[in-house]
Amino acid sequence: MQLVFRHSAEPSAFRWRLAQPLALALSAGLGYLGGASFSSRNLGFAWMMFLFGFIWVLIISVALGLWLAYRVRLARGDWRAALHIGFASAFPPATVYLAMVALLTARIPLTTITFASGQHALARPDFTQHFPILFACSLLVGLLSGPLFAAWSPWRRAG
Repeated sequence: MQLVFRHSAEPSAFRWRLAQPLALALSAGLGYLGGASFSSRNLGFAWMMFLFGFIWVLIISVALGLWLAYRVRLARGDWRAALHIGFASAFPPATVYLAMVALLTARIPLTTITFASGQHALARPDFTQHFPILFACSLLVGLLSGPLFAAWSPWRRAG
């Protein structure tokens, strides 16, 4: 009796691609820039870097999802694979970004700083308040981008 091992039975949309580690590395780099900026004296700049860094992570997530949909030739109407691509391209980069920011800002006390103009700002992001909102944003990107990839795909289902 001879055993024959075939390639995985799962569709190609569920396989790991080289673009995913590259997106994770970019997200880690952006998280490093966003988190390290909180150790500077300019708190306004740090918050801007943190928020714009996360927006760039979402842009990278959508670009990664488009690339993955193209690589696997996602068929029009393949909603299951499209949702997988949407979530697989949105959650890991957001998680890496927020983890990097958390590692770099955890030692900074969570205090409110008052500026000379009377305005207030936190010394660093609050993990319990800001991170769930940002994860909800990445959930929204995954929920919207995946089905849009399947709805606008130029490829038809085989069979």
